[in-house]
Amino acid sequence: MQNRGIIKWMAILLGVVVSVILLFLFVGDDMEQRDRDSNISLERCGGVRFVLEIKTVDAIRSDAYRDINVASNNTLRDSIEAALKAASKFEASSDVVDAYVAALTAEDLQAIYGTTNASEIASNLETVISDSVSKMHEVLATRIDLLGVVQPNIQTVTGTNRIMVELPGIKDPERVSKLLASTASLEFWEVVSELSDVAAVIEVLEGEETNSIVRDYLLNEKHATEVSDMPLFELFNSINNSYIVATAEKSNIQLINEYLALDGVAEMLPDDINLAWSNKSVDGSSKRGTFELYALQGKNGAKVPVLDGSGITSARAQGGEHGGFEVSMTMDSETAIEWGNITGANAGRPIAIVLDNYVYSAPYVNGRIDGGQSSIPGNFTAQEAEGLANVLMSGQYPAPVTIISSEVVEPLFKP
Repeated sequence: MQNRGIIKWMAILLGVVVSVILLFLFVGDDMEQRDRDSNISLERCGGVRFVLEIKTVDAIRSDAYRDINVASNNTLRDSIEAALKAASKFEASSDVVDAYVAALTAEDLQAIYGTTNASEIASNLETVISDSVSKMHEVLATRIDLLGVVQPNIQTVTGTNRIMVELPGIKDPERVSKLLASTASLEFWEVVSELSDVAAVIEVLEGEETNSIVRDYLLNEKHATEVSDMPLFELFNSINNSYIVATAEKSNIQLINEYLALDGVAEMLPDDINLAWSNKSVDGSSKRGTFELYALQGKNGAKVPVLDGSGITSARAQGGEHGGFEVSMTMDSETAIEWGNITGANAGRPIAIVLDNYVYSAPYVNGRIDGGQSSIPGNFTAQEAEGLANVLMSGQYPAPVTIISSEVVEPLFKP
């Protein structure tokens, strides 16, 4: 009897053990299958994969220039840019930070960061960079949610300032890349009005000294065998005696920007002048054609806009007054007052509306605009206007974002 009782209890215990094992196997298989379904969703549906990055030097620059006293001090700006140039030779983020801090004088450090303690500054900058990547992740998630993508995959690449994004089912990767990469830095600039300032910009574009610097650069650093006497000047279609100082083909813009950023060339421009290209060609294309180069005037003698977009509370796409679509914006009360003062002071003159350093439009101001309502006209398509409104509403990246790589993934099974 006793043996039979023991056998009975052993049978029950064995049954429980087997049940538990089967339960774990079932749950494990189910979880594994769900993981597998998630992992292959991009391959199954097709879509796009991006890797985006905030460069360390860009995070440092953006952090420093958030202080208007630093951003409007041309001497400090020159010191910061020189230090960032020296630091950009390094790859590891910590090395870039250390080289940047070491390149600044104690006086510069005190003026920019309020201390001369290099270790403390470096530690704070490391935090700034880490926070910038976290903010990039947050903004990306918001923008992707606005796209309505099902099961996106957004992952920070460990040990880097990069984030990988996988978007199943996306059919228009070019439009999506613009939406994801846009910093959403909205600014309002006055245009250059003094003929002496226009003449100074033109001298940089077509002057012998500038073209000589570019020529030496091509011969000595790019090892070109044949270079014309005016390598910068010849890239323009026209140079004009107005705030639209030049025009050029889309295919030449990257080279022009490279030459204008050379040591010795950039310093020739007046301290408060910012050059920015139109976001579309004169024919309305963003991909090809003739684009316009604007000379923009900074505020109070510094290269800063008269107003930024931080006070925008809402943005939406709507039909334009003269056809096409535009983006309507609402400002908070404080910004609305400032906007009223700016438009009142610029009656009869253009105000350039600039996003990520591209001029979207430069409408003439008829008079003071009160009430905090404004718009970005630009003869957009409905899709372009909606995308721009989404970018503005999703928030601004803490620093410029670069797409390091993009890949279109074909679906595993095509219909």
